[in-house]
Amino acid sequence: MENLSNNPTKLDLYGKRIGDAGAQALATVLQVNQTLTTLNLTYKEIGAVGAQAIATALQVNHTLTKFNLSYNEIRDIGAQALATSLQVNHTLTTLDLDGNQIGGAGAQAIANALQANYTLTALDLSLNEIGAVGAQAIANALYINHTLTKLDLTRNGIGDVGAHALATALQVNHTLTTLNLVDNGIGNVGAQAIATALHVNHTLTTLNLSGNQIEDTGTQVIGTALQVNNTITTLNLSRNRIGNAGAQAIAIGLQVNQTLTKLDLRDNRIGDFGTQALATALQVNHTLTTLNLTDNRIGAVGAQALANSLQVNHTLTTLNLSCNDIRAIGAQAIATALQVNHTLTTLNLSCNDIRAIGAQAIATALQVNHTLTKLDLSSDTYYGIGDVGAQALAPALQVNHTLTTLDLSGNRIGAVGTQALATSLQVNYTLTDLDLSDNEIKVAGAQDIEITMKKRQKQIHDQQASVLASFTDTQNLFSRLPGDMCILSTIMDYIKLPPLIIKYDVSFFDIQSLSTMMDYIKLLIIKYSKY
Repeated sequence: MENLSNNPTKLDLYGKRIGDAGAQALATVLQVNQTLTTLNLTYKEIGAVGAQAIATALQVNHTLTKFNLSYNEIRDIGAQALATSLQVNHTLTTLDLDGNQIGGAGAQAIANALQANYTLTALDLSLNEIGAVGAQAIANALYINHTLTKLDLTRNGIGDVGAHALATALQVNHTLTTLNLVDNGIGNVGAQAIATALHVNHTLTTLNLSGNQIEDTGTQVIGTALQVNNTITTLNLSRNRIGNAGAQAIAIGLQVNQTLTKLDLRDNRIGDFGTQALATALQVNHTLTTLNLTDNRIGAVGAQALANSLQVNHTLTTLNLSCNDIRAIGAQAIATALQVNHTLTTLNLSCNDIRAIGAQAIATALQVNHTLTKLDLSSDTYYGIGDVGAQALAPALQVNHTLTTLDLSGNRIGAVGTQALATSLQVNYTLTDLDLSDNEIKVAGAQDIEITMKKRQKQIHDQQASVLASFTDTQNLFSRLPGDMCILSTIMDYIKLPPLIIKYDVSFFDIQSLSTMMDYIKLLIIKYSKY
């Protein structure tokens, strides 16, 4: 183990499949090593034998605090060995065992260890096979354990039975703050049990129930729980079966809830009625900052309702409406709201068929909006915003001084639209990331982009030269710098031209029209150039 000869504090054997033999050798070193605090053995083809050796080392090692053994094959035998170590180890705080084919027996052993261990704060058992039996064992440990704060049981098939057991434990547990139960086959019964726990639990702040089978019935009780719960700040209900009724229940909860800041409802079945309810809640809610409604069934009516809320809401900073059906009418309504909204910084309207008309409305808003920094209008179905939409956005970019990221990929933008955008970027000094990939810019558009990037590079160079020239000598240079800042970083602070990244592809190029193959290669080289 030459990697440990220099007494490092962190060790990541990236790309080395050490197997059981390597794990045994490493374990021998761990028994005497006194400096290593973080060990990452992800994807190392370690089985039960290797895990047993490391477990033995952990019984005498007093420095390791973070151990990642994910995506190996330690199974129940390896998990049981590690569990034995946890009963005597008093330094390990984070243990990651996801993707190790651990079943109910392994989970039972770890659960028993948690009842005696008082240092572990984060445990990841995701992508295993602990089932309802394993979840019940972990739940029993949560009655007694007072140190674990993060628990991840993603994709373990715990079902309603396992969820119910964990929910019951949450009613008395006072330390767990983060619980991930993603993709576990939890239905309405499990959701109801968890909702009941949220009525009395006062420590859980993050709950992830994504990818389960929760319908409106289960969502309605969770919405009721939000009315009384005062600790949950992040709730993820994405990829379930929530419809309008469930969304309406969540909305009622939001009208009185004062702690939730992030709500993820993407990939459900929420339509305009449910969205209208959520929009009404946003008019009175003063804590929610992030709302994700991606891939639902929201049309122009729902978008208009949200737009009305944005005119009075002063807390929401991120809104994701991608992959819905708001179209141009919905985009126009949101654009009107952007003209008066002063808090939204990130907006995603991708894949909504807003076309050129919607883009024109957004462009008008960008001329007066001073808070939006990230805007995604990508993949606008078959038609895209086209050259007309790009031409509308171009003059807005000439006067907008806040937008830093703009995604226009997949919009059927041609050379004309690209030229307009390129021209605007010659005077825009705030946009740092522009995505034009999967369009139809062809050679002419690519040349415009290259010219713009070269001009931006020259502007940066000229600005740097100007700043440096303003200092007559080294002594004067030092005298004008803050005492705790290095020369180079301070000089760069004077430069108000950030690097510009423009992404585009050549998939629509007619290669034969290029003068030489070297021209083609050159275009590929500058595809992701950074200046």
